Amino acid sequence: MGDTEFSLTFVDIIFSPVSYSVLLVTFIYATFYYTIKKGLIPLEQKHAEEKKRLEREKDELRSLFSDLDPNPVVQTDDQGYILLTNQRAQEVLRLPPEKGGLLFDLLPEIPRIDVGLYIRENRNESAELNIFGEHYLVYFRGLERLNLLQIYFNNIHELKTNELKVKELTEHMSFLQEHERERISRELHDGLSQSLTSAKMLAAKIFDIKDSPQLAPVCDELTKELDLTIVSLKDIALNLRPKMLNEFGLDATLRSLVKRISLASGKTGEYQSLGLEGRLDWKLESTLYRMTQELLNNIVKHSGAESFSVQVNREGSRVILLVSDSGRGFDFKQYQSSATLRGYGLFNLKEQVAFFNGRLEVISSPGQGTDVIIELLEQNK
Repeated sequence: MGDTEFSLTFVDIIFSPVSYSVLLVTFIYATFYYTIKKGLIPLEQKHAEEKKRLEREKDELRSLFSDLDPNPVVQTDDQGYILLTNQRAQEVLRLPPEKGGLLFDLLPEIPRIDVGLYIRENRNESAELNIFGEHYLVYFRGLERLNLLQIYFNNIHELKTNELKVKELTEHMSFLQEHERERISRELHDGLSQSLTSAKMLAAKIFDIKDSPQLAPVCDELTKELDLTIVSLKDIALNLRPKMLNEFGLDATLRSLVKRISLASGKTGEYQSLGLEGRLDWKLESTLYRMTQELLNNIVKHSGAESFSVQVNREGSRVILLVSDSGRGFDFKQYQSSATLRGYGLFNLKEQVAFFNGRLEVISSPGQGTDVIIELLEQNK
């Protein structure tokens, strides 16, 4: 009877409400533990890893702001407000070290751009700006993942100064070269040409005095040779520096050049001008004459054209030269190398156009002729 009572007591304990409560609590705890371990903890770990990744990216980005960086670097938010500047930006551009005002207010030299658009599109652009009297090449770099705009200021003041010096030296050399051409042309025309003319006259006198059958053909041949030499000499003097350019200006000189090349080559040449009633700066006149001369010689040598035309228009400070031919043409895109440009006489033109901050455009295709458009700015009078 004692065993029966113990068995009933054990069963009662197992199926009692307390036992159910303990089992329920154990189940709930186990479920909660499993959920935390398999769900929330990995999510928390993922967030931690993402946070570490972002921190690494920020650390990498901040490394660009080293005080040893010789150039200024600035970060702004999507509205253009400064987030961070490096030491160099603080010293040179006088910007605050951290969060500050609107960049475009602090540096009015920087054009106002849509910063948000730059960031969203990860856009990279550059601009050459003058800030506090110094030349900078400024790079704008949008960083969408960090929602900021990074701006690099590369100081190119020394480079620009050297470029100006080179330009001034080139201008001076061009001045000396043009005057040397004028001097040589004048000496050829006034000196050597007159001497040859005198020699021709003496040869004619010898022919008149000595009425000899043997001497007559020699003197006749000498006279013809002297005539050819005088003509050749005058052509050289004219090509070096036409006297007409100094006395009558660009319009009359180009009209004469077109007529002369047309007669010499047998090609039909036309000339038109607009707005050239007044004189241009001598450097610009000389350059346009040389360019036209080079292009027309190119037409005679290479184009196979039956006709050509030259048009010059002056619109305010702009002078536009258009030289066209009806020749065989060529695919200009295939002739972009310096060697080929030199061969076609275009390399020097390209350099001269750059000197005047102008524009050179070549329009040509096989069998369709060639148009060369040159636009120069009249800068220094």
